[in-house]
Amino acid sequence: MSAHKVFDLDTLAEAATDRVRLWLTDEEDGAAGSSLVQRSLRDEACRVAWEAEDLAGAAEALRSWFSDRLTILSEALGPMANLASYLMGTSLVLVDWETLADEVRE
Repeated sequence: MSAHKVFDLDTLAEAATDRVRLWLTDEEDGAAGSSLVQRSLRDEACRVAWEAEDLAGAAEALRSWFSDRLTILSEALGPMANLASYLMGTSLVLVDWETLADEVRE
C-alpha cells in the first residue's frame, strides 16, 4: 500500500490561494509565453473585482468568475466530468477570495 501525504486544511487553502494569485498576476510557471487569450482572461477576472462596490462583493465576483469557468462540464472528460467538476468546486472553496480581491483592487 502506498503512503499518503497528509496535508492540513490551512496548508491546502494557502496552496490553492497561492496558485490563483500566481495565475492572476501572470507569474505562474511558464507564464512568460502567455497567449493573448490567457492575458484577456486575467484582465477579465481582475475587472470583475475592480467593478464590485466593495471588498465582499469583489471577493464573491472573483469566486464566481473562477467557479463559472473551472467547473464547466467537459465532454472530453466523459463519465468523469461530474467528478472533475465537483473536485474543482471543492478546491475553490479553499481559496481566500477576499485576500485576492483586496490584492487585485490595490
